[in-house]
Amino acid sequence: MLHEKAMTYEQAKEAVQVGIDCVKELSEKGYKIIVTGEMGIGNTTTSSAVASVLLDRKAEDVTGRGAGLTSGALERKIEVIKSRLSFTNLIKTIFLTYFQRSAVMTLPL
Repeated sequence: MLHEKAMTYEQAKEAVQVGIDCVKELSEKGYKIIVTGEMGIGNTTTSSAVASVLLDRKAEDVTGRGAGLTSGALERKIEVIKSRLSFTNLIKTIFLTYFQRSAVMTLPL
């Protein structure tokens, strides 16, 4: 994330579409609640960056210590996220484009 993009725009769009397709399939099978997660092994920085963009929150508001970072390491993590927010804004564009066309966000519980 700091030194290069993790994926291209097209790969990001494809990944979002896979998620949408999975949610639609599970909804059709009767699932009412669908939750995502990650293992937290080096992924919390990316998760915080995505949350910052999608929730319109400051990086420091949505970033934690993960697996027990020191205060200095936490500050570095936040700076990395801030330095890459222009790229993560691309994520917001992809999500908004897909979710405006999808009924996934309005599933009845």
